[in-house]
Amino acid sequence: MNLAEVGHAQFSTPPTISGIGNYRLTFDASGVGEIFDRQVSVIEYRSQLFVEAEVEGFALSEQIGKKHTEVVRATPLAGLSFSEYLRGYPKVCAALAHQIELLSDITGCHEVGLRLVVVNSPMCPAMHVDRVPLRFVWNVYGSGTEFASTGNAFTTSPLITAQTNLCSLLILKGTSWGDGDEYAAKHRSPSGCGNRVVITLDPL
Repeated sequence: MNLAEVGHAQFSTPPTISGIGNYRLTFDASGVGEIFDRQVSVIEYRSQLFVEAEVEGFALSEQIGKKHTEVVRATPLAGLSFSEYLRGYPKVCAALAHQIELLSDITGCHEVGLRLVVVNSPMCPAMHVDRVPLRFVWNVYGSGTEFASTGNAFTTSPLITAQTNLCSLLILKGTSWGDGDEYAAKHRSPSGCGNRVVITLDPL
């Protein structure tokens, strides 16, 4: 299934966004509809909802080596049900509920795979692509993911560091989106990153 054709009508109104090449920056949820543009592989979404999780992100960052996974049913009418562990961080859950609803709207998925890790060294130091249709990467705390950007007029480097603050969600196209490797987002963990709390969401 080509996910570029799923849910497009829900994001048909052009939002106010910025960006160049394969990268877009948006401050509004409707801006993630740019992911349906074949040339766009990376969207950075900034929201106050994500910023409000900062204190809880710092608390999570003390749990070095923590790994937590769960499957969340994307059923907004019935309400999202998080594990007891995550419910201890209500602001993180509020941000995740918004992200999961957004991922479900884009892909049409009914379940989302959630993975939380707390690390103090790069998990994936080499540039790579993900073998998934779409992946949401949220740095709840710490340095942001680095991604390859094309046509960036503001630097001679092929890399832009995204998620340098806590108000960013990185939306990355994977090889299963429908366009294959050519338009998949190349990315990696930052080097010398210190403590990081990273949550990824994948459609199931």
